Amino acid sequence: MKQETIYECELCHSTFYDKERCERCEKSHYIPKKIESCYYSFELNTGYPKNIIIKFENGSLVKYEAQYELL
Repeated sequence: MKQETIYECELCHSTFYDKERCERCEKSHYIPKKIESCYYSFELNTGYPKNIIIKFENGSLVKYEAQYELL
């Protein structure tokens, strides 16, 4: 019997047979630190923000826009 070790990125859940590749994957993800702002749309009135600006650990600000697809 042969046993194999599989490594999983804790952030995106990709799997690897190589530990170093998995570690590189984990280090390649930016971690959100703070919601900088939220914009709500009166016209849509879903109660959820239309877009959110997130500040990441490296200082970058990224805007995410909702598609309003409730799961």
